[in-house]
Amino acid sequence: MARELSVELTTDGDQLEIHGDKAALLRLVETIERLLAAAKNDHVHMFTPSWGGDQLSSEPQNDTNRVLNKVTIYYWSDTEASSGRSKV
Repeated sequence: MARELSVELTTDGDQLEIHGDKAALLRLVETIERLLAAAKNDHVHMFTPSWGGDQLSSEPQNDTNRVLNKVTIYYWSDTEASSGRSKV
């Protein structure tokens, strides 16, 4: 059985951990590649099932971590990034 992608915060909240098998990590790469192929600034959302999605697992891989239910990845074009603008 393939392990689903899990994004977790450590107990102290200072570290982010991404867990997944090869298939799950390749899906993350594909998501980022689709975002980079956008002609303009854009973003993608990934959710756990409890938040209405199927991109992230609700099950922590490290029992002391807290699962994040939503992950948003933003793409800023080189022009936007160099101008210091952070809104998509």
